[in-house]
Amino acid sequence: RTSVQSAAISILIQAMERADSRLGTDVREILANQLNFYPTVYGNVSFDDNGQATIPNLLLQYETPSKLHVMYPQEMKSTDFELVYPLPTWTNRDCNVLSDCGPSGGLCDP
Repeated sequence: RTSVQSAAISILIQAMERADSRLGTDVREILANQLNFYPTVYGNVSFDDNGQATIPNLLLQYETPSKLHVMYPQEMKSTDFELVYPLPTWTNRDCNVLSDCGPSGGLCDP
């Protein structure tokens, strides 16, 4: 959660700098301007008409050994990997990873 807190502090500091003020009304006016975005550890964050943050999201899938695949957003999706859902049982998951047998409907082929 430290990254969330650091992003929030970063946005507040950037907004105060842009407003050249620490007054809440001045800072709020800067934050409410949808044309403003704030670079953070999450990417560029802005706020909509309701004051909700628009934060870029990624859905990631990890594969052994330490390989990362992007599942969402669609335009960034890894093409060399297919999401496994539902996941096989732990026994079959170990079989898929540790042996030469292949996955078949969540079961290991001998």
